Amino acid sequence: MLSKLVPKQSSNPYRLVIFCTQTDRVAFGNCVIEFPSHADIRCNGSSVQANLRGIKNRPGTINPPDVTAQIIMMQGVQNKIDVTFEQSKSAFTITVYLVQKNTVGQLVEKIRKRGFISKEATLNKSMLPPSRGFWRVVDFGLVRAAAQDADIMHGPETLTLKDPISMTRVTLPSKGRHCQHTACFDAATFLTLNEQTPTWTCPICNRSISSDDDLFLDG
Repeated sequence: MLSKLVPKQSSNPYRLVIFCTQTDRVAFGNCVIEFPSHADIRCNGSSVQANLRGIKNRPGTINPPDVTAQIIMMQGVQNKIDVTFEQSKSAFTITVYLVQKNTVGQLVEKIRKRGFISKEATLNKSMLPPSRGFWRVVDFGLVRAAAQDADIMHGPETLTLKDPISMTRVTLPSKGRHCQHTACFDAATFLTLNEQTPTWTCPICNRSISSDDDLFLDG
């Protein structure tokens, strides 16, 4: 398995990373990355420098610590990872994974191949009353009926071509699977931001965008 880490260079897409979450979250499937307060990570005795607190200590806003550089690639050598932290009321589950990291360019190409959101789909979703909640698969007939029941009239709307994150012109207009607005943000900018600090929420409506699979280009 560790042979994929050769050569141990930043250009190698294969990395060895640490995932940690509260144990009581594991039973629910998808877990956010969350480390105990004041945690310290060492790999083979060397300190692993990583941001373990995220944005205002909010779970799910950090990247998994990368220990690739500290791994000893010699046959018969047993690598050791130690995680120490102060006393906590919660139990934590820690795992080490070999992962393949995609670049922003690779993810953008994947989104391109997925296709576009049609104009009709965008207009129909924007007519859905916000109180109806999230919709994974939209029944456009039901959307129209909901809009009519709520006496909603969809009129002209002025859209900006400025990305809400970078404040520059949008080049890859996109939105999340659950977004109901017509405004877009730039896909590459959004992915670059979340590569640095993962929040995975729409910068326009704050709805969850759980992964790149929830991103679509607007046609």
